[in-house]
Amino acid sequence: MGTYKFNWLSPDFYSEYVRNGDYPEVRVLYKYRSWNNPLHRKLLTDCVVYLASPKSFEDTYDCHVPEDFPTLIELPKFFYQKSFEHLPQSATKYDRFLFVLKRCKESPLANREKRDTLSQEMHQKYCQRFGVLSLTADPYNDKMWEKYADHHKGICIGYDKEILEKYVGGAGPVVYTNNLPHVRYFVDDVMVQHCKNTFFKEMRWRFEKEYRMHKLWNIDVSENERNIHIPEEAIVEIILGSQLPTENEDAIRNIAVKKYPKAKILNETNRN
Repeated sequence: MGTYKFNWLSPDFYSEYVRNGDYPEVRVLYKYRSWNNPLHRKLLTDCVVYLASPKSFEDTYDCHVPEDFPTLIELPKFFYQKSFEHLPQSATKYDRFLFVLKRCKESPLANREKRDTLSQEMHQKYCQRFGVLSLTADPYNDKMWEKYADHHKGICIGYDKEILEKYVGGAGPVVYTNNLPHVRYFVDDVMVQHCKNTFFKEMRWRFEKEYRMHKLWNIDVSENERNIHIPEEAIVEIILGSQLPTENEDAIRNIAVKKYPKAKILNETNRN
């Protein structure tokens, strides 16, 4: 993130950062997978992409950045401001005083235990309805081959970004930072909260060079519903890991011939 100064008050702060950042035009995005995992094989055998729930993420701050709530000292002022949204313009100062008193007494914000419980419940509901497709623009990243493609024994699938976006949603680069932004509940609007949670990760993950797509459902979704079917022409490259066993390579090539005849079959060690 460098010395870039975010305008956190702008709902377009993330878009402004991407426009001003050094992000080349990307036409193909990649997904590293292990061929030994039956669920990973479905990306080729069934032509699906899986939108993972944040609850499955290794990074506990991913899609769950720190939260800031009004302090007990700030609560009366906070609820007084809220009274103008909930009470008619004709409300007297005494009406507003009663509104503030009632809210300070009953609101979960006034009780840390209740507030934290409510926050956890909200995050659990969010995880049940939100899905992320993590991708990268770098198909020859040794650390990614090690971590996500079975130590070079797996594959890396290249997707046409434009086609994929039609079925999943727009892709955006992740911002890596030493200081995660805080979601300021009741200050940040919904879009600001969304961008802070979705597109910011700690610097230790910068090796991933991640682009991510995401989807929010209106209801809780099952594991199967997180599999999004995409057209076969969306797969434009299949890169074989340098340690991929011969029998697995043969199986992959046979699938590619039948389902993805236009896709390039490349090798991790031969990038041409």
